Amino acid sequence: MKTPYKKLNQTLKEYKLLQDKQSACFETELLPDIKTLNFERTKVFACLKNELDHFLNMRHYDGNWAECLVFYQTELGIIMAKDQILKKAIAGYRDELRQHMCDTSKQKTAIHGYARTTRLTDRQTIRFSG
Repeated sequence: MKTPYKKLNQTLKEYKLLQDKQSACFETELLPDIKTLNFERTKVFACLKNELDHFLNMRHYDGNWAECLVFYQTELGIIMAKDQILKKAIAGYRDELRQHMCDTSKQKTAIHGYARTTRLTDRQTIRFSG
């Protein structure tokens, strides 16, 4: 459907492109930068919110507003569904990082324990041989 709200249409397109880009990050990058991804999303979301607010204000002035509403509800439904997929990907990524951090901590503890044992054994060897 062709709608007269070009700026809103462009913002929706930008949001979808960002979603696609971020989905690709989780598939192709080993360590996606969550902070940068969040910053990008915040910026595009703010633009989308502003355009939607403008669209909602137009209901008082535009006779075609009701026809466009169904189109935008569908588009927002698609965006929200994709956001849920991204949310799950981010949660999975965080859980994976937590697990790696826990494993690394356990490995460090084991190495420190081994190092302590080795030092004690070296001291005992020195005492007996000297």
